[in-house]
Amino acid sequence: MFRWLAFLFCCVPVCLFAQSNLTVDVGDTEVTFHSTSAFGLRGSRSQTLKPKDIASFRYLGGAFSKDKFQVYFYKSIVQEANPASFFCLGSRDSLYPEFNLFPKLKSVIGADEKNIYFMPDFGPVGDYVDHVTVMDRKTFGIVTVLDSMSGSYLVRDGKNLSVVMRDMYDRTNIVPTDLEEKNITLIGGGYFLNGQILYYQIFPIYKVKPGSMKVYAGSKYITDGKKVYYYQYSLDPLVADHPSFKVHPVYKAFAKDKKDYYFKGEKISSSFYAFEVAKKVFSTADIEPADHRRYLDMCAETN
Repeated sequence: MFRWLAFLFCCVPVCLFAQSNLTVDVGDTEVTFHSTSAFGLRGSRSQTLKPKDIASFRYLGGAFSKDKFQVYFYKSIVQEANPASFFCLGSRDSLYPEFNLFPKLKSVIGADEKNIYFMPDFGPVGDYVDHVTVMDRKTFGIVTVLDSMSGSYLVRDGKNLSVVMRDMYDRTNIVPTDLEEKNITLIGGGYFLNGQILYYQIFPIYKVKPGSMKVYAGSKYITDGKKVYYYQYSLDPLVADHPSFKVHPVYKAFAKDKKDYYFKGEKISSSFYAFEVAKKVFSTADIEPADHRRYLDMCAETN
């Protein structure tokens, strides 16, 4: 069960690139949403909304819209929301600047004067809109960004802590936790300590000595001072030389030691081509974007 959950959430970065392209057509009496998956993974579909008052209808961004009576997510009504003050975070840049780093996630979060609404990104197929998570706007806060690539957060709602993340079906998930903020020590890269227990996002790993675990430059590579680790479905040690190990400052899935190069914790092919490209990426000289792209493609092919 744990491995299945780990797979579900570790697939998040891939899903982010399969976001739907959404267009909105407003007619005289109804509104049509057309969404098409970027890679055709979910195909395309259309949904028709008949607002209660088309004259006051306003599209807000993402899948949110409203009229003077109701707030809508695609064609479903967000029952708790107040249309007078409701807006989509995707259209406001000043409320929570942290969300500006993740525009795709921001587009499925709405707010009114009382609450913040986290919506699933699949729309009302199967009544997914019932999964809306409502948090108190006055006590809401972002504790930390756990993973900058996938856009996962540790957030507070009063004294309650939850993890906001995306699953392999591209839906926004709010995972409640029993964590207490006073017991949490953030160490970066999606890792934190709850007392002496090391966590990666929502997954407890094992008990460690306080201060023993250090993250490399905000990446998922972490060390206990003796070995280097990378979280996939578990935290396994790399066969790497710890003293010479370093992570690429921009592409943080890539790393090297005095002998080898690594991609997401796995050794990259030792072919001459891979070695030469990796050597260029890790050099201090200016690298052309095309060289980075070739390296990224090569790494993807070897994993």
